[in-house]
Amino acid sequence: MNKQILLFGSGLLAGLVVMLALTLIGLPRLMILTHESRYSVDDTIAEVSRVARDNGWSVPKVYDIQGTLIERGYADAPPIKILSLCQPHHAQQVLSEDVNKRLSSIMPCRFGVYQTADGKVYISGMNIALLSRLFGSAVSEAMRNAATEEAAMLAAVLR
Repeated sequence: MNKQILLFGSGLLAGLVVMLALTLIGLPRLMILTHESRYSVDDTIAEVSRVARDNGWSVPKVYDIQGTLIERGYADAPPIKILSLCQPHHAQQVLSEDVNKRLSSIMPCRFGVYQTADGKVYISGMNIALLSRLFGSAVSEAMRNAATEEAAMLAAVLR
């Protein structure tokens, strides 16, 4: 009996350790989606912004991270900007209930657009389709719809 309990406990512990390791290794790669753009940083921002506006999204802000770093004395800062996008209907679906207003901390949707040392330009953002599974039905639906629309908008710039 004690052997069975010890064997069961050992198997359970080993399973938990393996699951934790897989989560820690795999989850970061799943949470951020990265795609190569066929345009420069500025042209990627312009094209995604244009497509977003054409599809009823707004572009509340573009953050010039490179410019900010250069202003602070980091002359070798790489080209990088952050594009904020908002779809008012989806935002209202999420924010209409007080319990969901805490999610405003991850709104609006943001994409990093950056150039790597080899000259390639990438666009990255949260995997909101995956993240949507963690929330209730209204939030989940809005996030899944936003993810679908984002993917269609990004298709305009991807290689």
